[in-house]
Amino acid sequence: MGDITERKQAETKLKLVRALLDNSNDAIEVLDPVTLRFLDINATGCLALGYTREELLSMTIYDIDMAYSVAPQKVLAQLRESEHALFETIHRRKDGSTFPVEVNVVSVELDKPYLLAITRDITERKLLEAAQQDSARRLQRIIDFSVLLSSANEAIAQMENEADLLRSLCELAVHHAHLRLAWIGQPDSDGWFQMLAAGGLSGGDTYIRVRRTSRGTRTSRPVLARSKIGLQCVIHQKPSHEALGAACRSLRD
Repeated sequence: MGDITERKQAETKLKLVRALLDNSNDAIEVLDPVTLRFLDINATGCLALGYTREELLSMTIYDIDMAYSVAPQKVLAQLRESEHALFETIHRRKDGSTFPVEVNVVSVELDKPYLLAITRDITERKLLEAAQQDSARRLQRIIDFSVLLSSANEAIAQMENEADLLRSLCELAVHHAHLRLAWIGQPDSDGWFQMLAAGGLSGGDTYIRVRRTSRGTRTSRPVLARSKIGLQCVIHQKPSHEALGAACRSLRD
């Protein structure tokens, strides 16, 4: 009678442990350390991957981990050294979609060696990090523009030589806007620009095609046109200080 009671108590404890594991917010996986085959996985893991438990028990980590199969030795080396590894990777669901995860793996020795992996979906974390990085880049661009505008205004106020002023403005644009090339040019009657000043890398050409509007006519005011090689400051008449200031301010657009 005592043996039956103890067995029922043991079964109750096992059910409790199973319920706790299945209701965890993280996927919990037990793996064979040699084959990396799934030996057990909780309900959260099944739900996250879109497989049934029976399907996953016939699979290995290589079937759902897109990155681990490329360089498993690094993780295995960490496990051999400290019996613990923490890394980020990409998991693939049954429907083919993917999501980023953080995996915390420990080596466990019971009747034989096992790997216990706790896997956390970090999609929201990655989205937040990307948003923060984008905000930081936007803020840096605002700061860079403010410094550029201030430096350009100072150059316009202090320099009397037009050639030096134009060259200085191009150099300021390259430095503060992080461009490979900035130039100021004046169009001729054939639709080409004669370069008046440049800063940064230069391809050696002193003429380029005039930038036209959608109606085929030249724009009527100085504009700034961005390209893969840098910033183009387009001037259609002799540049005045006011026109140059307006062109620099259009960097914000």
